[in-house]
Amino acid sequence: MGYRELLELVRYARDSIRRDVIEEQSRSLIVSHYDADGLCSAAILSSTLARFGIPYHIKVFEQLDVELLKYIASLRYEVVFLLDMGSGVLNLVAEYLRDKKLVVIVDHHQPRQVPSLRENIIEVNPHRVNVDGSREVSTSSLTYFLARELLGGVSSCRRFIPLAIAGALGDRQDQGEKKKLIGVNRVVVEEGIVQGVISEEIGLRLYGLKTRPLVKCLEYTVDPYLPGLTGNEEMCVKFLKSLGIEPRGPDGRYRYFTELSEDEMRRMVIGLIRYLIEHGYTSVEAEEIFGYNYYNRLESEASPFYDLREFSAYMNACGRMYRHGLGILLGQGYRSRDVVEKVLETYVEYRKVLSGALRRIRDARDKYVRELEHIYVLNCRGEVSDRVLGAVASIVASSGILGLDKPLVALTQWEDYIKVSLRKTRDLRAEYREVNLGQIVEKVATEVGGVGGGHRDAAGAKIPLGTAEEFVSKLNEEIGAQAHVKEGSK
Repeated sequence: MGYRELLELVRYARDSIRRDVIEEQSRSLIVSHYDADGLCSAAILSSTLARFGIPYHIKVFEQLDVELLKYIASLRYEVVFLLDMGSGVLNLVAEYLRDKKLVVIVDHHQPRQVPSLRENIIEVNPHRVNVDGSREVSTSSLTYFLARELLGGVSSCRRFIPLAIAGALGDRQDQGEKKKLIGVNRVVVEEGIVQGVISEEIGLRLYGLKTRPLVKCLEYTVDPYLPGLTGNEEMCVKFLKSLGIEPRGPDGRYRYFTELSEDEMRRMVIGLIRYLIEHGYTSVEAEEIFGYNYYNRLESEASPFYDLREFSAYMNACGRMYRHGLGILLGQGYRSRDVVEKVLETYVEYRKVLSGALRRIRDARDKYVRELEHIYVLNCRGEVSDRVLGAVASIVASSGILGLDKPLVALTQWEDYIKVSLRKTRDLRAEYREVNLGQIVEKVATEVGGVGGGHRDAAGAKIPLGTAEEFVSKLNEEIGAQAHVKEGSK
């Protein structure tokens, strides 16, 4: 099963929305996650509802739990849309939102299995039709399909295509050869190319390659993480000089990649690949610095929002710095000087927070990291916020800066709860590769009185204070048990 079956789910949701929302002009609440995928989804759906004159509000949260669902139930909205969340707590949604006229869940995370859904609950989830939501389709792509069906075709919502792709890139779904978007996301890319709003080009995968000075491209790149270069302007200057590339032009300003000669570009590519191999990357991983980039042709090439990986990073920063309203405005198409300046300022601030956290962890590993039999535990001790923890965990896990060969469990105490992020690591041992982190964390979080879920290779949870040690111990056991079962079945 695949795109056709997924489209049937989308069209079923479309028909319910037309009947219960558009025809009756029902007051609607959009609830989304704060990351790039969630905010892009909220921007697409809110813009779509606005075209039909539907009154709506948007609220952005970390994770659905009992208290939050009780709060949503108490609000005077007839219709609730849950974007990039909801499938993992279907039982709770069914219990606490049973009195709403309609609840529409659009989510690509692994769903909780329930006997049946209430008639007022519609779920669009790729896993229900055997499409891998962790790699092949984002919530923003699903929301784009829903908007396309409601608005009557691609030409009516071509502006949403870059948002869908940015959300997929933000969730690291560029899992194909040379970091190409794959699966159902390809449908979105191909429609974007046909509509003239997207270009897909092979080149260096450096942050802001077409819009920023080369030194800044190196400094700001986090995927892939460039050991010694990411977050360090001085070392980036030295690196370019070591390749015989002068970072500054005759006028003293930093040069752009497009200003390099063909020979300098060649040295740049070869030098970067060699540098990554020298710093622990395999040759295959290092060569992925050269791959597919995605551009929004509705923006000028000089715009900071032209490169969709860069745009995704801005959306992500807005969400993780608690300025999600700013990100949604950006996604809805607002480009006033005030909005743009605040977005850029937020990104700079976010980078400082992120680079500071990574530097502390790298320089004092023993303070933050401990090893158990089947996991590494990264305790950020409240020094990292709940919203930044996932980004820290992703970079530590994917970069190899700590040499971790087992799953990573990152925790931070925040306000009156503990936030948890789980990631499979770059150097993961073979026995852990098929372990399903989303399934395990859902089970263990529930056992300690929390909520959790996610994907096979990345997941999260929110657990009560005082349960961290029990949670970590159970998680270690469950991951070990599943690893041994998977290994034994081969």
